Amino acid sequence: MAKRRLAAAAGANEDEAPAARKVRKGSSSSSNRSSSSSSSSSSSSRISKKDLRNVDPRNIRNKARRSAVRRQQQQQHKAAKRDKRRANKQRERRGENVEKQTPNTIESMRRPDDSIVPDNDAETAEAEEADEFAAVFRGERTPKLFITTSNACKHR
Repeated sequence: MAKRRLAAAAGANEDEAPAARKVRKGSSSSSNRSSSSSSSSSSSSRISKKDLRNVDPRNIRNKARRSAVRRQQQQQHKAAKRDKRRANKQRERRGENVEKQTPNTIESMRRPDDSIVPDNDAETAEAEEADEFAAVFRGERTPKLFITTSNACKHR
């Protein structure tokens, strides 16, 4: 069915088809497009290092190019980190003051709580000494405990 339509369309426009082909082949805009597309494809496959930072690989549809761009970005990132580490080591060897970064953890970012008593508080030390189990906590005496268990209770 599709062949019949194409044949009918070609037969109806037989006079116009060769002229249209000549116009397309000879038009300057199409030749410019073909030359610009070939130059743009060669330039897009080779992206400069400056432009590579601004390229988002998620917008590249071609899987091979996307993976190549992502690989190049990762290599650049690793190289930058390596150079930074080497520079810090050299500065450290020279005796310069290099600040070591500390990670922001939950504990380091926690606000100080006023209700928490510090370990070296005099009041808590006195209270622990007055406690009836202080000797047990210090290890001077063993506690008198008798722990019993029964496995048979599980089967009831």
